Amino acid sequence: MIAALAHATFAPRSGAGVEIARGDKVDTNGNLGVIIYADSFMKSRAKVADAFMRAFLRGCRVVNDAYRGGQLDSGPLGEKVVKAYLSFFEVEDPSLIKAMNPSGCDPNGRPDLAKLEQAYAFFKERGLIQGKTEVKDLLDLEFADRAKQALGPYKP
Repeated sequence: MIAALAHATFAPRSGAGVEIARGDKVDTNGNLGVIIYADSFMKSRAKVADAFMRAFLRGCRVVNDAYRGGQLDSGPLGEKVVKAYLSFFEVEDPSLIKAMNPSGCDPNGRPDLAKLEQAYAFFKERGLIQGKTEVKDLLDLEFADRAKQALGPYKP
């Protein structure tokens, strides 16, 4: 994800591309990414899956607090985010991180069900999804719910 964001930021800066539309402008609060656990991971390593989800939501909360209106905070919180991105991803230029507008995530781990259903219907109408499965049958929010319970509800 970070590589795509860095490329989307770098291309217009370098003249190699132009920005047509950003996800946050086209679909405000859209589900631009999801966490998917393998069934075996959920069953055989549930404690690790719980710990991962808590860490993921803590990260979502920091990023949500650091970006306001598409702009990275210029203070200590923003610097913390830049340092984290630089240490975990193959991006070396801090100015790219500062210019990026990352895809958001719900800091309580709840996807927008209505938007997921809308996207699902779009693909199903075109024959790209077959069968009678519904979005609600594909979601298991127990790990997100436990993480939120452990962390408490998000407060910006």
